[in-house]
Amino acid sequence: MTRPPPIQQQYSTMTSSTSASTSLDPPPLVVPPINFSLVAPGIYRSGHPNKKNFGFLRRLGLKGIMYVEGTEEYRKDSLDFVRTQGLVLHRFDLSKESVRPIHTNRSSKNQRSTRRSLRHKKPSFTHT
Repeated sequence: MTRPPPIQQQYSTMTSSTSASTSLDPPPLVVPPINFSLVAPGIYRSGHPNKKNFGFLRRLGLKGIMYVEGTEEYRKDSLDFVRTQGLVLHRFDLSKESVRPIHTNRSSKNQRSTRRSLRHKKPSFTHT
């Protein structure tokens, strides 16, 4: 009774016999943002995403992003992502700990319009 070759030898035989077009390279790594979660169908939340999360966010097919923030500026890499993906960015300033989100550059009528439009812009993504 002959024994099969060790697993490592089998793997090296498989990889050496495959051509470049049928490579066994792993697919690109897709990393969700920290604390990523589904809130409701088509609505997601997380901490602030960074460059390594953009591939994951791209796969969601987002239409809009809501940034719940204090007074800090939106990061340049994130702003570039928003622009290149054609997303709508809504920013809400919660630095005064108000009961309801207040958009820093909009009247209350425009705030209601923004909230109403967010309901129709699914999938959407909210982060801090």
